[in-house]
Amino acid sequence: MRIANSSRYKNSEKEFKKDVHERLVNLLESCNEVETCAVNLSKTLSTEEKSEIYRAMKTEFRGSGHWYQCPNGHPYTIGECGGAMEMSRCPDCNAPIGGDDHRLTTGNRINSDFDSMY
Repeated sequence: MRIANSSRYKNSEKEFKKDVHERLVNLLESCNEVETCAVNLSKTLSTEEKSEIYRAMKTEFRGSGHWYQCPNGHPYTIGECGGAMEMSRCPDCNAPIGGDDHRLTTGNRINSDFDSMY
């Protein structure tokens, strides 16, 4: 059974396609809003909020590690000694983050907004 033939869309497949298109457009707009918010997060945090994040990291993970940015500017932290020892992907944009042998992968850099605070 095709969804377009279900009772909700008895009238036409065209109606079904229009509904799906509208829902996808709305979902994409929501995703874009979330991405914009995430990109601007570290720029909009106050010094006090950054301090709270630092303290929480230090308490929860027994050390604050060091803060870095992916090639697209999204912040991330490396715990323990703070040196890059493995590769991963940025949860915001899927860019490569981390590194190996305490060397950051290309395009990653220290996040001075956080790291220079302490």
